[in-house]
Parts: sequence; C-alpha cells; structure tokens
Amino acid sequence: IGVEPAWIWGGSSDTLDEKGFQLLGYFAWTFSGRTLRGFWLRGVGGFEAFDATLTHPQLPNITVTKSVASGIFGLMIGNSVVFGQNGGFTLSGGVGIGVATSDKTELIAVSPNPNIASVRAVYYDGASRVKLLGSLGLGVTF
Repeated sequence: IGVEPAWIWGGSSDTLDEKGFQLLGYFAWTFSGRTLRGFWLRGVGGFEAFDATLTHPQLPNITVTKSVASGIFGLMIGNSVVFGQNGGFTLSGGVGIGVATSDKTELIAVSPNPNIASVRAVYYDGASRVKLLGSLGLGVTF
C-alpha cells in the first residue's frame, strides 16, 4: 500500500501551460520474489487537479484559464530491487495505463479578428482520457 504525490507543470505545447498536483494511492501484489523485491502489479486510484492556461499563438495577449480535475484509475507493472541482504538502498520503477473519469473540459482562446482562427485545447475526450502512468522510486528499506 502506498501514496505517490506529483506536481504538474508545463504543458503539451508552447501555448498551453499547466500548474497543479496529482495524488495517487495504490495497493501492490508481488508476484515474483519477496515483498519489496521482485516484480509487482499495482492497482492505482487517484486524483489530479490543475489550472490550464491557453495562449493564442498569434495574439499573445489573449489567454484563457480553466481549472481541470479528474479521478484516475488504472494498473501498473514494475520491479523493485533492494541492494543489501537485510535491507539497504532500494530502486523501484514501473509503467502502466490509467483512465480519467471526468467529463470533457475545453478551453477556447477566441480571436477577435475574423481572419485569424480561434485555438482550443481539450481534456478528457476520446483517447485523451487514457493516461500513461509511471513511477520511479529511490529509497532505503529496513
């Protein structure tokens, strides 16, 4: 059982900025090796919340900001290694897929000029509901 906090910053393009957090909880089952040593499978559930700011690429003074939030549920597979017989330095990592549960959220930076198109960003619609989950942990095991 564990909890993984994460900060959200940056964006998928130069005109999109995201700032917020993600908090995931999980329960794991080790199917190869001993607990904290070997391959594991995790059931993951959590929440992400961030403010998304979209800036029009041709009209930089036009921006729109909206709060975006969703629950996320999925599965991960990974491996943990402990360097030492009775504990020591630990390295753990895994990847997986999750699904966002919120309704579609859309940001539109409307252009006042009819010759310049408006731009938009969409969250949680179609394939954008699918989230790549990743984990990399460094620590000490007792």
